[in-house]
Amino acid sequence: MKHLWENHIWLWCVPECNCSKAKEEKEQREKERTKDFGKKTSPSSDIGNKFLKKTFENFQQTSQNEKILGACQRYVRDFNSYLNSGTGIIFSGESGRGKTHLASAIFNSLKEDYNCIFRTMDSLLSEIKHSYNSGSIDEYKIIRSLSVCDLLILDDLGTETPSEFALRILFQIINNRYNNERPIIITMKFNSEQELRRRLMEKSEEIGIEKMVSSITSRLFEMCRQIRVNGEDWRLR
Repeated sequence: MKHLWENHIWLWCVPECNCSKAKEEKEQREKERTKDFGKKTSPSSDIGNKFLKKTFENFQQTSQNEKILGACQRYVRDFNSYLNSGTGIIFSGESGRGKTHLASAIFNSLKEDYNCIFRTMDSLLSEIKHSYNSGSIDEYKIIRSLSVCDLLILDDLGTETPSEFALRILFQIINNRYNNERPIIITMKFNSEQELRRRLMEKSEEIGIEKMVSSITSRLFEMCRQIRVNGEDWRLR
């Protein structure tokens, strides 16, 4: 009976180990499935040829932004850690300081190994509106792909015309990524959460819109580390 009992215990240990291995295999399959889903249904990134050429090496480095450049390089180097924690970046500052260059350099560094999407809200909203009449990929699939990709970059947030439609789409994307701990990178000209909130509230008098805006901005600033990109406007040189 002793040996039988020991064997019985041993027999229970084997499935437990297999379960652990099966769990790891399931997680890996889910990761691959999510990545494949994003590739098949993602709206194409609208980064443009100009910014596809942006790298850390051709960034205009100065004494004012060298620490910022180093932080972005570390983000790429340690991206697996940031992916697991859902930690993103908010690049803020005036135009011409290099916000989009840095976001593009991160995108270009990661896009071969990860499912990354680079969009502007204006083009995204236009695509969704177009989908209503074209019969192509629908709104749900567009939002789904932006919600599950490894990294989403939204360039120039706040330049789009504020509306209930735009805020509803933005909230769904941000909320989905927040709940699933998926990182996001934002570029914007606003220096604080309060400034962004005021912009998103403009011309939006719909009932309940204030709560939606607050949810968007509070989640963004909780998910992301803010980097203020200051210095000279390189576009004027």
